[in-house]
Amino acid sequence: MVVLGTNEFVGSTTTPTGTYRPRIEAAAELCKSGRVKVAVVSGIESQTFAMARELRAAGVTCPIVRDPYGWRTIDSVHRVAACYPGEPVVFVSQGWHCDRALWIADRLQLKACAYPSAFGDGWRPLWGASRDLLAKPKAVWDWLTGSELSTAQPVSTGNEPVR
Repeated sequence: MVVLGTNEFVGSTTTPTGTYRPRIEAAAELCKSGRVKVAVVSGIESQTFAMARELRAAGVTCPIVRDPYGWRTIDSVHRVAACYPGEPVVFVSQGWHCDRALWIADRLQLKACAYPSAFGDGWRPLWGASRDLLAKPKAVWDWLTGSELSTAQPVSTGNEPVR
């Protein structure tokens, strides 16, 4: 399972983003079902620390791996494909985000499905869904042009088990 990155709070405030909590709840629910071998939390470093902490606090007992180089959805999908070759993957995020991850996974011939989280509260999820209107064409552009990933870190490295 891969939980796609999102910030817990808006900027440096203590205002929840609206997308974070639903992703954590969906991921915890899926992990507790016993159908997940490993939970990968992907995003920038601070996001991965926060998501791993929250999943443990929610009672997740399966191994948790941080992918601090999943800076964009395309990075997260490429990295999980390289680190877990041949393994089926479940993406956890809001539905609009899962669609993009699945499209990229399909291009990589990665066996994947999604476990969409709730949409979320407030204006931030609306912003995310609106942002996705531009992100989907960008994903197609990245694929057609062979755009580089966001980090020079090789896709098969950097995944760090959480202790």
